[in-house]
Amino acid sequence: MEGNPKRWKDSTELKQLLADHEISKRTPVVTTCNTGRQGTQMWFTLKHFLGFSKVTVYEGSWMDWKGRGISLTAE
Repeated sequence: MEGNPKRWKDSTELKQLLADHEISKRTPVVTTCNTGRQGTQMWFTLKHFLGFSKVTVYEGSWMDWKGRGISLTAE
């Protein structure tokens, strides 16, 4: 959706972008973002536009995680 927020990139381009990061339809994916909006957009894109079946969204995203007092740093 980069560039024009009202249009998705071509599905072939999106699939290649994901493949470049070793993400395929067989890869379990959890989408997330700061508040849940962009994570939900990515979930919709993967699930309904690209046909991924192993995709879920962490609705609360980082705001929920932070609100629970869980560390935001990776070990």
